[in-house]
Amino acid sequence: EALPPEILGPRDFKILLIGWGSTYPIIREAVEIVGRDDLAFLHFSQVYPLYDGAKPLLDQAEQVIIIENNATSQLGKLFKLHTGVEIESKILKYNGLPFSVEEVAEKLGKKVK
Repeated sequence: EALPPEILGPRDFKILLIGWGSTYPIIREAVEIVGRDDLAFLHFSQVYPLYDGAKPLLDQAEQVIIIENNATSQLGKLFKLHTGVEIESKILKYNGLPFSVEEVAEKLGKKVK
């Protein structure tokens, strides 16, 4: 049994951000700063087993960006393993410090199409 992720934002999104764990408040606030009405945030509080209903959400998006506090995109690898979908656009931080809201908002501004 897998816990479903929480989705914040419009259900008719074009851009989907994915995060997990402690990135939640940072990404949520960065989304507000970016202020796009075609952007949604999918937050996983449980990453394994991966929620079965995640793949249709990935397929719906024109652009998927994963945001993780690790060097190897661990959740991104789980998505590839369990759904076959490779998330190519990543914002990773692995220097031992947490993300800041401003940092995520700035990087999103550069990545969103």
